[in-house]
Amino acid sequence: MVLGTVTTISYEGPDPQDAKLPLTTYEIRVEQVLHGSAPNVITIGQTGGVLDGTKYEVDGDPLMHTGDHGVFYLQQAKTGPAAGRYFVLGGPQGRLIVEQDGTLSRVGSSNVNIPTDMTVDKLVSAGGSAN
Repeated sequence: MVLGTVTTISYEGPDPQDAKLPLTTYEIRVEQVLHGSAPNVITIGQTGGVLDGTKYEVDGDPLMHTGDHGVFYLQQAKTGPAAGRYFVLGGPQGRLIVEQDGTLSRVGSSNVNIPTDMTVDKLVSAGGSAN
């Protein structure tokens, strides 16, 4: 679990897991490792993106944008064409947005219930659970 900011976005060809959909990769500058371990910069893959001029998004899991600041619950792919790349666990449920006032909010149509005063520090104190 890391706190970081999206610094670079790359739209790739078809997702190795589902050739009908594009794959987008994001470079994330890790500001703080909240649980586990991670390098200073990681690459995250997300199903969806732009392919042949058409934008594709998984319902309820919007694409990220440069400058997005958040908490990411991650798993690293160990084998296959995505080996070494990180993926967000649970789609939008594995991402929390850090708002300008420092509070956290959910992404898209995620059903994660977050107290209105939840901050990164409180999240870490709660063992990573936003509820």
